[in-house]
Amino acid sequence: MDKEFFLRKIKALTDDKLIDLLQKTSGESNPDILELAKEEAGKRNLKLELTHKDDKINIESKSNDHRKLRKWNWGAFILAPIWTLANRLEKWTILCFVPILNIVVAFYLGYNGNRLAFGKSKIDSVDDFMVIQKNWGLWGVRLFWLGLLGGLSLLIIDAAKR
Repeated sequence: MDKEFFLRKIKALTDDKLIDLLQKTSGESNPDILELAKEEAGKRNLKLELTHKDDKINIESKSNDHRKLRKWNWGAFILAPIWTLANRLEKWTILCFVPILNIVVAFYLGYNGNRLAFGKSKIDSVDDFMVIQKNWGLWGVRLFWLGLLGGLSLLIIDAAKR
């Protein structure tokens, strides 16, 4: 095996292609290539969990790509006071209760909340953190619609009484 040739090819792969190579390469058929791919994944700080099941390698990639933290956070926007307490952002919790400023804080947390909370989080992986924030967002949107429908139904009931 020409180790330098394969090393150059592996270095040229994107992260997704490298992960794909690790998933499809059997340790028995290509142990040298598998070892080179593992080393390259380690150099790129890709966190990989390797488990052997039926002679196949299953890989779970856990990215630390901080660009993913730039997404809008609906949970932080809609549930700001509760979300800030849960994510240990106590100073922001206090600001959520200051009239007029609370509107600005809600938008700021929606825009920058992921970055603020990840900094205080004990979670190592950006992907794991974003899964949790997605759940916050889902609950925030659900509660928004529940409140909107509840308010509309109360208006309809009140209008029917008149």
